[in-house]
Formats: sequence, C-alpha cells, structure tokens
Amino acid sequence: METECAGMAASRADEEERSLLHRTYEELCASRTDRPKSIALEIELHNIIAKAAHNTVLEKILNSLKQILKESREATVPPTGVTPETVKVHERLIAAIDARDVAAARAIMKEHIASVADRIRRLPNNCRLPNNW
Repeated sequence: METECAGMAASRADEEERSLLHRTYEELCASRTDRPKSIALEIELHNIIAKAAHNTVLEKILNSLKQILKESREATVPPTGVTPETVKVHERLIAAIDARDVAAARAIMKEHIASVADRIRRLPNNCRLPNNW
C-alpha cells in the first residue's frame, strides 16, 4: 500500500504537501539521533505521503494500521535513532516525488519497506513484534 501511495504522491502532491515533506525531512535530519523524535518524524513523513496520494481509501487503511507501523519502527530503529540509510532513502523518495517520477517513488518505497521487513525478520525471537502482527 505504501508503495502505491508513494507513486500516487509523485503524481498528485501539491506544492504545499511537497514543502511539508521537505520541512519534516529537515527536522528528521536535525533530530536523527533523538530516537523518539526521529521515529515520530519518520512516521509523519509516511503520513504526509499517504495524504499527498489524495486517495482516501489508502489513507484510511494506512491510518488504521498506525499503531502497528509505530510498533514496527520502535522494534527496528536502533537506540541511536534512525539510521543514515533511512534518512538517505527518505531523501531519495522526496526527490522522486518532487520530480513527479512515479516509477522511482514506487521503487524507492518498495526498497524501504523491504529493508524494514528484513530488519524485522532479523530481530531476536524475544524482540519480535506482538502476536497480532
């Protein structure tokens, strides 16, 4: 779903939404080592992308998964905050949205989601996400 949202955001985001993405990204960069704040900002970036897709069905579905998405980030973001790789992938994603490059936005989001899924799979058994996952 987030892959589709990224593609739709690339084709539909307005100037205000792109500006908000940039401001939130800059805030993420500035507070990357503040774990709680960086988690909240990364989630906010994904929320902005969902809104910029201008698809109320996808936005509502992702909104209903908000707690699960938060738990996945809390389980995978290291104590030092979001990784430089995570920051870089968001920079690339925003650039694709700015360029209105639908294919690139989808590919970058797909890569990002796959990376998060891989980190979840590598968690020790005692650190796995809740059973309702």
